[in-house]
Amino acid sequence: DVADPVVGPMQVRDLSKQHAQLERLTSARKRTLTRTSLFFAVTHANVMTLVPLFGLALVLTWLYEATDNLLAPILAHGLFNTVNFIFLLSTQRLLD
Repeated sequence: DVADPVVGPMQVRDLSKQHAQLERLTSARKRTLTRTSLFFAVTHANVMTLVPLFGLALVLTWLYEATDNLLAPILAHGLFNTVNFIFLLSTQRLLD
């Protein structure tokens, strides 16, 4: 086709621009995910649980992003709290 030498590079340029925009969006989302997760962990005000809570927050944020449903991370957070509460009760009984 006669237009290929002109149209081809234009399409490649457009695709690379779209890719660059997607990369910036992805980087911004990663920064937001990290900052939000760190905020979640810090607001619990416990140095001993900072790293595990940061990990939990990353999982909860990913879960919301993957499902586009706020109920999914709410239920996961409730399950996490329930398991930790049961673990706390069981260790208290062992210590008594």
